[in-house]
Order: sequence, then C-alpha cells, then structure tokens
Amino acid sequence: MSTKKSPSISSANGKKPTSAKPFDPGDWPIVWMARAERQHARNASMLLAPLGMHHREFRLLSLLAKVDAMPISELAEMAVLERPTVSKMIDRLQAEGWVERVEHAYDRRSSPLTLTKIGRAKVDAAIPIVEGLLREYQNGMSPTERDHFMAILKEFYLRVQHARSSPFDLATDGQS
Repeated sequence: MSTKKSPSISSANGKKPTSAKPFDPGDWPIVWMARAERQHARNASMLLAPLGMHHREFRLLSLLAKVDAMPISELAEMAVLERPTVSKMIDRLQAEGWVERVEHAYDRRSSPLTLTKIGRAKVDAAIPIVEGLLREYQNGMSPTERDHFMAILKEFYLRVQHARSSPFDLATDGQS
C-alpha cells in the first residue's frame, strides 16, 4: 500500500486556501455557474422557440455543423450531456429531418451523425440569435475582461476536473 499523499488543492499562490467566512451554499461558485446556465437555457430556448429548437438541440446541431460526422458518444461528451439524453434528442432531430444517422453495420450506437441540409439551415438561422444573446451577456466587458473571464473559467474547470473525489481527503487535506 502506498503512503504517497495526493497533492492538496491550493490557491494560485500554492498555499492551502483558507475560508474567512462560514460556508454559504448560496455563495458557492458551482451554484452561480448552475444559475447562469439555467438562466441561459431559459433565455436561449425562448429565443430559439420560433425555429422549433431548444437550446440543447442548438448545442448538438452546432457541434455537428463543425464536422462531417460524429458518433453519438463523442457528441454527448462534447455537448456536456448524458448519452441517453442525447440519443433521445437525436431521435427527435432525426424525425424533424435535421440529422441523419449513417447506419453502422451492426451497432446503432456507433452510427455517425450528420446534419441534413435542413439541419444546416436551422443552425445557420440560430447562430445569430445565440451570438446576439452572448454579446448581451458580455455587454460592458472589454475584450481583455472577456478573455480574463474565459481564462478563469477554463482554469476553474481544470481544477474541478483534477480534484480528488474522496470527501475525507478534501476535508482533511489527506492528513491524519
């Protein structure tokens, strides 16, 4: 059994973070990100509704617009959605004529997905709507502030991705 300790989660200066005030779940960064995502979902879905599209469908279609074909598992990963959810969504998009499955000889899950001409037209119509919404979110931010904000989000994601999953280790920093 290895006695090697995992590196602790540290702040940007390499020191263990300290909390000056008690834990407040309403002021947790994850909650604020979830709130922003939920409000964006509402905003985008309302604006995309006249096109017959939900914001998550736009996410799938816009990812497919960037490639010739993509398997559903890769699409789900890139869209940050669960594969069964994406599979159901693709069934609807296929019924609408926006997406096609390139049939795989023996495994439907491996069938690459492609946009149809109708699907491409839907994405092309939706992109200006979503871009306008994103511009509205960033209104008043300088290009430097937008770049800094994105850098912070990406860094935070990497920290979340690499965090340890054991509550005991996180609470005690692995010390006995």
